[in-house]
Amino acid sequence: MEDDFDYSQLEKPVLDDAECTALAIAAVFERLSVPQRQAIGQLQERIAERYRTNPHFESLSCSEDKVAPKCEHHEMIIALDSNRCGAFLSSIDPVGCSIAFCVP
Repeated sequence: MEDDFDYSQLEKPVLDDAECTALAIAAVFERLSVPQRQAIGQLQERIAERYRTNPHFESLSCSEDKVAPKCEHHEMIIALDSNRCGAFLSSIDPVGCSIAFCVP
């Protein structure tokens, strides 16, 4: 089996600071505006293209009260806080903001 995945894609930020800020605001207020919905759609497309997977938006959260994604297979959780913008997380951060996708 040949591995032709471009691993350099893992080093590129999946979100920029402006996107993290906009999505973190939506998470804090638990409300998505049209531009924020568009940002989520663009992020889904970016993830699909870079990582060859089909992500489905699951949650946007800044609260430890939010439950972890209930994905059939795997979840992809991305930090939205300014100091970790775009970092992949292993679980929902109880003190930070994040966006979660289900992936096959």
